[in-house]
Amino acid sequence: MNIKIIRKIVGITLLVTFYNFPLSSQSSEKYSLFYSVPYFEPRLINPIHGSYYIEGVQANELMYSRLWTWKKDISETSDLVDGITPKSLLTMLVPAMKGSNLWSWKIKIRPGLKWPDGRPLTAEDVKFSFEVYSADKTKSALKELLDIFREIRVIDDETIQFFVEPEDIRRARYVLPLVQILPKHKVGTNYLLKNSQFSKKPVGSGPFQFVPKKSMLTKFVFEKNANYHRWGKHSNISSVKVLEERVVGAVINKLVPDKREENWGTLDIVLNVPNSRFNFQNLKSQGDHLTFTPYSSNSWYGIALNCEKPFLQNRHIRIALTHALDIQKAIDDNYTTVKKGGVDESVAHRISGPFNPLWGAGDDSKTPRKYDPKEAKKKLDKNGVVKKKGGRYYKGKPVHLTLIYNQGRILKGSAEESVIKAIDRSLKRIGIEVTADALPAKVFIERLESGDFDMAFQYYELSYGGNVAPLFTEDNTQNICRFSDPILDSYLDNYNKSSGVERKEYGKKIHQIVYNEAPYIFLYRLDRIMAYRNELETHENFVPKYFFTHIYNWYFKD
Repeated sequence: MNIKIIRKIVGITLLVTFYNFPLSSQSSEKYSLFYSVPYFEPRLINPIHGSYYIEGVQANELMYSRLWTWKKDISETSDLVDGITPKSLLTMLVPAMKGSNLWSWKIKIRPGLKWPDGRPLTAEDVKFSFEVYSADKTKSALKELLDIFREIRVIDDETIQFFVEPEDIRRARYVLPLVQILPKHKVGTNYLLKNSQFSKKPVGSGPFQFVPKKSMLTKFVFEKNANYHRWGKHSNISSVKVLEERVVGAVINKLVPDKREENWGTLDIVLNVPNSRFNFQNLKSQGDHLTFTPYSSNSWYGIALNCEKPFLQNRHIRIALTHALDIQKAIDDNYTTVKKGGVDESVAHRISGPFNPLWGAGDDSKTPRKYDPKEAKKKLDKNGVVKKKGGRYYKGKPVHLTLIYNQGRILKGSAEESVIKAIDRSLKRIGIEVTADALPAKVFIERLESGDFDMAFQYYELSYGGNVAPLFTEDNTQNICRFSDPILDSYLDNYNKSSGVERKEYGKKIHQIVYNEAPYIFLYRLDRIMAYRNELETHENFVPKYFFTHIYNWYFKD
């Protein structure tokens, strides 16, 4: 599969009430799977409004199904459509009929599919889901991608046809599985709002369903869906239990016990273990009962600079701030190393722009700006940021910047918290005072939207296509740096419409503009380390970003 074509998918979780549908409780299904996350939003358990953060994307993977999905290597595999292979996908293509230039994808879902309440899941639900995602009132991040479908036609209960222009034939293959299917009889309206009734009572056709009656505060329960269409023969997991835990030490303490217990006191899997030098080595030294697996993610950390603030409107000042930070030292001091090919390698790697180079986008020739405090001071001096009374002044006023960050994302005792402190110290060394504000997630988002900040420590998890357009598009809520450029707009648009060599060239041009204008201090991309108990059999089948795609085949070894 060409992973460069797939676009943006956002997602997570919403508050709900009790369901009236059967959740299985067979005697052989005797285990609960416990895992922890630093942040969880129980009011957004739906795939449209609940996928704005990585933990939500993963929770939605428990709840909902797609037409087809992905294997660990990102090749396509079956979900609601059975027998997916490269050859079977080609047989779905129907050439344009006489009098029309529209080609189509004719898709047949499995027979006998059911929702958790026993109602049939049909092609009508599939059509309805695509329409809900595409509705203006829904405001889905996938809307622009879904506009390629000129018509969606239900043939019968199991067959549906998607019509596209000839230039969108190939693209459609990668857009079709992005939509997670919704129950028409539960959603009710042909659009979905954050505060809709469905948001209070979400239902999917995935392997596990959220049970709000058994969830509270920082503990959330998903129970097995007896009507799920592809349980593995060895599956013995009856529920998935999610613990919101924001203290690194507490996560370690729940992983360390070698004897597993069926309660919230132990964890079975952590998708992103504490990765500071001290915490990881401490965990690993006590973890003979754990398997540790490093993996790459299409993500990066950066500091968004609010380009609407007078002080930060000057790109030379923005570049000076980058030179002032010893980012490599912060990495070396705080992040652990892991073995890769027999060599110790840091999990954090410097970046110079908005693309993760491992995912085939951007300009590899652009190296990260070096730590150079002399150059930083020189640029500040030349651009009216004068040194006076032990500090820096701009237009007669002392420079004092506010750096905000999401305390739900940055755990206490984490490497990221230490990096933020290092940033504070570096800027003070060149005479710039900084106040670092740890904010609750809701307040953090409000401050980003209002522009009430100078700098924001931010984390981005990109889709396989690496669509960064929202980060630099005027009036887009994700454009927190408030930077845009008409030439950049054109490149971003063409990047998302092209493929292959042409797409890569537009990616380079995007990278070059963003590098030169410096609306972000680009810090590093980060590999992750997963830990799980040896008695949990996963077949190492973890799909990057989504993880729980194949949980139906996982089981605890008796």
